[in-house]
Amino acid sequence: MRHWDCVTTERADTYLEAVRAYMPEPHRNLLPVLTVRPSEIASAALRVGQVRALYNSCVQKVVEFRRLHLVLAANYIASRMDNPRGQEVPTLCAG
Repeated sequence: MRHWDCVTTERADTYLEAVRAYMPEPHRNLLPVLTVRPSEIASAALRVGQVRALYNSCVQKVVEFRRLHLVLAANYIASRMDNPRGQEVPTLCAG
């Protein structure tokens, strides 16, 4: 697997830019390094067998995370449909 096998859309890219603000700082700082020359990083990683296996495993974990996150986000959004503003539903209390 190569990083370019993971197809992204402009909308997904915009979302990923927005969530960087919520990432731990070391993760956030690593992303610009990876995005400046992704093909060079991939090419170097794919030349060495052990590094290639680790690189492919990492890319696969990112793919799995994104799929799971999409499902979790969709479920959360669906669960909020009855109460989209997030306001508590008032309860009737005897008293």
